[in-house]
Amino acid sequence: MRYLTLCVFVLISTLLYSQGSKKSAFWTSYQNYQERLYKDVSGTKAEIEKRILQTASNNDSAILINDLILFDLYDMYNDISKIKELGLKLKAQEILFDDETMKTLIFTRYLKALFYSRDDYAFEKELHAKIPKLKFKKDYANLASVYTLLARQKLNLNQVDSSAYYMNLAISNARKQTNKKKLIDIVIEQAKIFNKIKNEEDALSKAYLALQMSLESNYHYGVFNTSLLLAIINAKHANYDEMSNSLNAAKKAGEKISYKRGVQYVKLFEFQYKDKISEQDKQRFEQLKNNHEGDAELMGILSEIEGKIATQETEYTTALQHFNNAIVEFEKIDNTYNIQRIYQQLANVLVLQQKYDKALVYLDKSRSLLNALNEYSESTLLLKKIAFIYAKKGDKTTAYTILNQYVVLQDSLQLTDIQSNLILLQQQSKADERERLITLQSDSIKTQQKEKDYTTTMLENVKLKNNLKTYIIIGFLGLVLSAGIILFFKWNQNLIQQRQREAEMNQTLLRTQMNPHFVFNAMSVIQSYIYDNDTKNSTKFLVNFSKLMRLILENSSKEFIPMPIEHEILDKYLSVQKLRFEDRFNFNIFTDEDLLNDEVMIPPMVTQPFIENAIEHGQLHLREDGFINISFHKSSDKLLEIKITDNGIGRKKAQEMKKSEAHKSMAIGITKERIESLNKKYKTEGKLTFEDYDTANEVGTIVTITIPFTKIGV
Repeated sequence: MRYLTLCVFVLISTLLYSQGSKKSAFWTSYQNYQERLYKDVSGTKAEIEKRILQTASNNDSAILINDLILFDLYDMYNDISKIKELGLKLKAQEILFDDETMKTLIFTRYLKALFYSRDDYAFEKELHAKIPKLKFKKDYANLASVYTLLARQKLNLNQVDSSAYYMNLAISNARKQTNKKKLIDIVIEQAKIFNKIKNEEDALSKAYLALQMSLESNYHYGVFNTSLLLAIINAKHANYDEMSNSLNAAKKAGEKISYKRGVQYVKLFEFQYKDKISEQDKQRFEQLKNNHEGDAELMGILSEIEGKIATQETEYTTALQHFNNAIVEFEKIDNTYNIQRIYQQLANVLVLQQKYDKALVYLDKSRSLLNALNEYSESTLLLKKIAFIYAKKGDKTTAYTILNQYVVLQDSLQLTDIQSNLILLQQQSKADERERLITLQSDSIKTQQKEKDYTTTMLENVKLKNNLKTYIIIGFLGLVLSAGIILFFKWNQNLIQQRQREAEMNQTLLRTQMNPHFVFNAMSVIQSYIYDNDTKNSTKFLVNFSKLMRLILENSSKEFIPMPIEHEILDKYLSVQKLRFEDRFNFNIFTDEDLLNDEVMIPPMVTQPFIENAIEHGQLHLREDGFINISFHKSSDKLLEIKITDNGIGRKKAQEMKKSEAHKSMAIGITKERIESLNKKYKTEGKLTFEDYDTANEVGTIVTITIPFTKIGV
């Protein structure tokens, strides 16, 4: 009996060991291929294709490894049709494996296949069944991937607020896991989402953050993807020098990981955005045309560029043939966005041939595909082209109707974009506030624990030392007396802290006051640029204005902010005012070099009321040579001196005109109150003084603000 039991035990142990060894071998092989993929893309692709031919049909683990790496390669090559096909194949393999981690690898790729198939019902069904399991296992890396796909899906459905919510969840989970490359990939996806909703400011910010992280981690594939995204953003705004720099960075990164296909894509990218292709460009292009068989996307791009060259040389029949070839290639990989782009190219050639009806058919096809992709902004822009063609045909009535439709839709889309950006800003603010509260709560718990430990130790010492009754009574009385004193001081301290909080709250309310006329006038300027169809100035003004509003909202509630941020707020504020008054005055901000670091702190917007007075009440915008100079320098170890100098009409004339006296006196009163509060807190002698810039003619004003010099931790 004992011998039989021993045999069974040995048999079970052998089976378990064998199963464990198989799993271990699987993970070792898979991780090796993962690492090699981002070091030598072309070599890995060739090796995987060779392995597929050699792998036995009954070797499930080897087949799974091949398919997983092949899926990642198709993803890198943007082969959507192969992604969808292989995703379904992987799902069918899931039943062969019991290991949950293997199932998760299959699930994340199957989910991506559903995403590209736009099967929203199946996508969400699979997702909501899997997320609780990933949360239970604390699988933060795969949670980050899943939430990123969910954010992209919500954006496809035009649900911007949901997209922002899930993207924040993706970032939060990516920070909890240990793979920095995964975090970088998620930040890149966040930048792409910002770019898609036309929030270029945040898109650039996240892209540069991902680029910096990639460079620090020596993650060349991350550098490639980020640089390519920066090139796309700059190309949209015709910043061709920046686009060229980003493409060069992407090319170098691709060469380092032998990503030959990616390097070829980068080289062809520039040709897609050129208005005119020179003879030198044609020679370079001829060298790029070989060895692309089987890569439908690159073949499509090549045909598109050949079509552009033929159009430029007025060989319209050849151009149409090349563009149709491009459509055939893009259809192979289900690349709908590129297909609609080629439809527009075909329409352009047909217009040149005066075949207006055919051109309209292709533009309608392009609009239908764009609407299916929820690219309503681009779809609306095509209405201008359509109206132009109707005008060419002589159908002025239809052209006018379509042009009116364009204006209405464009206004609606601009409002939607503003609302979308506001929603994203709110989501980010909420996420930041949650992290802040979690940190505060954690600190509070640690403090309470320390106090508890200290109290426990004290009580134990009292018990050990006070054995006699007399000592116990004396100790008790002493403890009561001490408690009374502590309670008194604590009550007094709470009272002081309450008064300080009330004072700080009042200061916060004072700091957050903004002149509603400035906001109204700024929005009026934006509206006038839009009505004048001045895209360049309206974009420039809106970017500066939105950045200023965000900086003010983020920092006005704080008692102190770093000097560089105050410098940036002033620069943005004056830039907006200068644009608003059509460059009728100049400004300069002078700051000592040793002040321009994040340790030097300053109360936010302390200079803003006086700059506003100089512009509005000093009538600075009416002068031809108007200027405002702001300077920051350390006047002593304890004091920081700020000077605001302008050459406006002066205090005397402004008082005679009796404009906005109440507002001006409020600005002075608020600032004096802030300085007095700071003097009490830091025991300094800060002050606010005024003098004429030109004492002889009593014009211009010099405002001097002296406040305590503070640094972080001081």
